[in-house]
Amino acid sequence: MPEPLGVKLVIPDCCEDKLVVPQKTYFGGQEGDGEYIWYRTKNKLHGSALLDISNASEDVFLCGITEKYTPSLEDVGTYLALYWLPTRVDGKHGKPLVSVCDSPVIPALPVVSNVHVKELSPGTYFGEGEYFGGYEGPSLFSWYRETNEGTIILINGANSRTYKVTDSDYNCRLLFG
Repeated sequence: MPEPLGVKLVIPDCCEDKLVVPQKTYFGGQEGDGEYIWYRTKNKLHGSALLDISNASEDVFLCGITEKYTPSLEDVGTYLALYWLPTRVDGKHGKPLVSVCDSPVIPALPVVSNVHVKELSPGTYFGEGEYFGGYEGPSLFSWYRETNEGTIILINGANSRTYKVTDSDYNCRLLFG
């Protein structure tokens, strides 16, 4: 029976919270459960550093041990590398392959959920929500007045998470977004 052999291992472009399925080619009898180890590194590894990835440097971190991997916020901006030990169904191992993605993991599109307002003190409110999609940058905040007739009006200059009620707000509902 031929020796187990991995001849191709490619990591496609990676995005936060999207499952990464490596493209691989195996020869050498029926494929068994190979060994898979995912790493993240700030710098793209090449040559001998890539082949000896588990000892490459202090900037290399183990992040998964399954064939497929879903990048997290910690992975955004780093390169993912995959170590694969091809294994035949009878347990015989071939030579390991290591591959690194061509570009760093990109963040998911920014989304804010569970947006709500809480009262900090009488007449002072704080807007907040749960952010997802990479590391939060300088987000834009706005406060609005909704009249009894349903008209929504942007409050000029109210562009922080905190808002103090003014006389113009009475008989209106405050909205944050």
